[in-house]
Amino acid sequence: MHRAPHGGLIVELENAGPPVDYTLAIQRGVDTILSSSTLRALCDACAGMFRDLTGYDRVMIYRFDDEGHGEVFSETKRPELEAFLGNRYPASDIPQIARRLYERNRVRLLADVGYTPSVLEPRLSPLTGEELDMSMCFLRSVSPIHLQYLKNMDVAATLVVSLMVGGELWGLISCHHYAPRLIHFEMRAVCELLAEVMGTRIAALESFAQGQAELSYAVWSSA
Repeated sequence: MHRAPHGGLIVELENAGPPVDYTLAIQRGVDTILSSSTLRALCDACAGMFRDLTGYDRVMIYRFDDEGHGEVFSETKRPELEAFLGNRYPASDIPQIARRLYERNRVRLLADVGYTPSVLEPRLSPLTGEELDMSMCFLRSVSPIHLQYLKNMDVAATLVVSLMVGGELWGLISCHHYAPRLIHFEMRAVCELLAEVMGTRIAALESFAQGQAELSYAVWSSA
């Protein structure tokens, strides 16, 4: 449940998942994150951790550079799948409006690319007379262009979790599956929590690396 931007409350309902205690999974995930001493080791470990946790066929850690271009920085997958590791994508692949949505709504699930969208009734909000702002809705439909993009890659289901560092979108944890796959709310909440811990660790590692670089430069320049 959340408040609509122009008034009223939006309530989303979905089937509950089976009761599962994720305490141990969270503890192991946090231990994995905190024990990683370099950015590469962290992202490689987290790609494996998220794949073990969610069961997706492919998990990628997608990182943005200062100009907004993206790179598949880490990847784990089924052995027979084509590797995307090291692939680079222009900033235009994820436009600013999509990035803002990733910053606000930090877990996005598509359980089946072949789904049939439900009609929104009424189409216009009775409170405002305008179309409902669904930017924060988990159950909102997906762009037909993005659906076709996934179908062209034979991807049947996706899970995307935002990686926030210093209040900005640093990257994405992108999970692909080649058959329909539903992840229930409880699992998504665990993924969001671990992504937050991962973002904190990324910030610490980048700060340490920057400090080391500045120290090395100071020593070099004073020699």
